[in-house]
Amino acid sequence: MRTKTFSGRADVEKLSFADALAEREYGISYGQFCSSVLLDHIHNQHALPEIGFTSAEAEQRASALKRLREMKKRLEGSSLATATSEELKQRIAGRYA
Repeated sequence: MRTKTFSGRADVEKLSFADALAEREYGISYGQFCSSVLLDHIHNQHALPEIGFTSAEAEQRASALKRLREMKKRLEGSSLATATSEELKQRIAGRYA
């Protein structure tokens, strides 16, 4: 089996809490939980786990996704859509020079 390392920055208190829960429930760290239990669930269900958003949060999330999709559609074929990360950084920095 090929593997890939993944990581992310997280609030220390939230991560400590998640570590404690993973240890209590599964006897493993939160990192191990993510790389085994969570990934197995995603693989088996072909979907991310459902998160219990309130209706207002779900509506806000859907609205934000809709705006992002609209922006992506407007940018298709533009120089912004095909720019590399470095080109975008230079373009933004140029606006503030």
